[in-house]
Amino acid sequence: MGDRAWHVGICGTFDVANYGDVLFPLIADAELKERLGNVTLHRFSYNSRTPPEWPYEVTSVTALPQVIDRLDGLLLGGGHIVRFDKQIAPGYAPPSPKIHHPTGYWLTPALLALQHDVPLMWNAPGTDCHEVPQWARPLMDLVLTESRYVSVRDELSRAALARLTSAPVSVVPDTAFGISRFIDRQDAPSAEFERLREFGGLDGPYVVIQAARGVDGFVRFVANHPQAFQNLRFLALPVGPALGDESEIVARDLPGAVRLSEWPGPLLIAELIARSEGIVGHSYHLFITALAAGVPVFTQQDLSTGKFSALKRFDIFTLPPEGAFDADWVLARLGRRTPSALARATNEPLGRHWDRIAAALRAARVPTAPALNRFWQSLPTLLEDAAARADEAIAALEARRVETEAERVHAEAARMQAEAGRSHNAEIQAQLDEALGRLALARDEAAQRQARLDESDRLLAAVRGHAAARDRQVQEITASTSWRLTAPVRFLRGHLRRNGRPHILRLDRIRRHRLEREPYQWAAVEDLFDGRDAARLADTYPYDHFKLVAGYGGEKDYEYEARSLIGMGASVVTHDPDLSEAWRALARDLLSPDYRAAMTALTGCDLMEVPMEANVFHYGPGNCLGPHRDLPEKIVTHVLYFNRSWNRADGGCLSILRSADPADQAAEIAPIVGHSAVIVRSDRSWHAVSRVVNGTTLSRRSVTVTFYRPGAISTMWPSGDTTPLHRYQMDHGVRESTV
Repeated sequence: MGDRAWHVGICGTFDVANYGDVLFPLIADAELKERLGNVTLHRFSYNSRTPPEWPYEVTSVTALPQVIDRLDGLLLGGGHIVRFDKQIAPGYAPPSPKIHHPTGYWLTPALLALQHDVPLMWNAPGTDCHEVPQWARPLMDLVLTESRYVSVRDELSRAALARLTSAPVSVVPDTAFGISRFIDRQDAPSAEFERLREFGGLDGPYVVIQAARGVDGFVRFVANHPQAFQNLRFLALPVGPALGDESEIVARDLPGAVRLSEWPGPLLIAELIARSEGIVGHSYHLFITALAAGVPVFTQQDLSTGKFSALKRFDIFTLPPEGAFDADWVLARLGRRTPSALARATNEPLGRHWDRIAAALRAARVPTAPALNRFWQSLPTLLEDAAARADEAIAALEARRVETEAERVHAEAARMQAEAGRSHNAEIQAQLDEALGRLALARDEAAQRQARLDESDRLLAAVRGHAAARDRQVQEITASTSWRLTAPVRFLRGHLRRNGRPHILRLDRIRRHRLEREPYQWAAVEDLFDGRDAARLADTYPYDHFKLVAGYGGEKDYEYEARSLIGMGASVVTHDPDLSEAWRALARDLLSPDYRAAMTALTGCDLMEVPMEANVFHYGPGNCLGPHRDLPEKIVTHVLYFNRSWNRADGGCLSILRSADPADQAAEIAPIVGHSAVIVRSDRSWHAVSRVVNGTTLSRRSVTVTFYRPGAISTMWPSGDTTPLHRYQMDHGVRESTV
């Protein structure tokens, strides 16, 4: 893992006295250290906290702007933090009125990370699944799209975020299932647990009851049947004091319950749960800890709705309505067991989850300024549109108010005129004159308001005119002779800013791209090289060490020329001295961890350690690759193209197919340099290369990078292959032997 010191931030409600909230940083710290080694985890919440009053140090988000650019990455969550309602916990508010609540502890930190090019990852938080406010949607789209990795803990949260972005959103188990690494019951009890057992009355088997409202029916049943539960002690455990949990809620109906003198730390709470005979309550992370430890769970919580629906497949015992408890039914289900297969099955996807976060941290930083700049450009329009809608609504309401006032005054005038006609009373006539005066005044006020609106429109038009004039000045400057003469200086400045860009491949193009979902998972990633590198690669495309590969009559027909660039599982470049410097640089990129990390981020498949092979291809006249699915041992294929130009009528294009029928085409990709295609292998991943027509003067040129499952062997270069290699020379069909 090397000697590098990593500084990683994590944002959430870690300053709240609630078991689940304080658990996440402990798990994240252990998982990251296992993968990266020397990691310092910086926890950010509204309020600062320090030991010994708190389990660990928490830094206020007010300090985040000063330290964000020193972080190697930022995690969001977990827990139920992606929300816009204000009722997080009683009295929970930001430390400054300038910080928006509640986005100040999750959305604002995410925007700060993007502003400073700090990799942003989502640590499987949950959402409230409510409608996202209109003002927040552009921000959410920006943050989701520019994140290195987005995961949530349940399908409802995924669906809520998927409505806001085209970026992939992964569903993984709640990362609190990782508490299993801390609660091996074969380990000796902790010193804190031993003290509770000795002095707190937990010297025998016990049941944990969440000290919260909603469990009182079960508590009274236990109190009324002491003989049935005489061999058990009951621990009144406040899981979330910040949410109203307190021992007295249980103790007043169950005087013999064990109470704690202070709220224990999260690891002691986990141990108390893991060493119990069962738990009763309704806390989500109380449930998860018990399930991870093999401890039975009893509840009256509805598991069919909201976040709890993610746990409905687990063996959780639903308590019957109050008054219908059965002591034998409860006692028969108490007792610690081996965690269920479902609970153990969370280990693998959570392992991949942390692997992806570690891979995103290892990958090079990618500037997010272009995306932010596009957002800043659109922000005035968004604000102007919102203000215009508000002005229109206000104007409409004002017009209606004036209209209503006029109708009322007219009605009053008509009534008074009628009365004046009947009585000829001078006093009534005076009242009529006053009413007509009020009507005239209301009309004058309406005219003044309309004049103010007209003035606003005039000013807006003037501002737009100034902007247009500025744009014309910019165009005149860029078209001027001085601008053209200083172009080399600007180029040099840009080159220096790139700081000797370490990769010829634009890995950010891969990392930020999004997979298509139909007809299967695939992507067309373009603009992989800058113009100069693209020209060098196209002009020095290899012609040496090729062999003819052909086959007919199977699932697919194929014929093409192939050359090894990187052998299966190799760490060196094949025939390196015969390649140009541009091609050696490309091969080094393909061998780099950064390339694997970018492909992992794009596909969602862990490609960091699997075998990889890269081959160079010429498709000459008549060559093709029939409709097929890749072999099952292949995970992901990345095809890069190197023709300066190509006529689609000459064939040689990659077809993304919906079926084995070559006419059933979903998309077509021409082999232009800088273009590439990524295919995630599945039973539906049909694709083909159309036949290159006879008479074509250029070959179709590509490199295929294939990631394999562990243990796979190369089908392109099988062991013992002695096929003679030759120099590819399409003009006269000459194959000159080179071995």
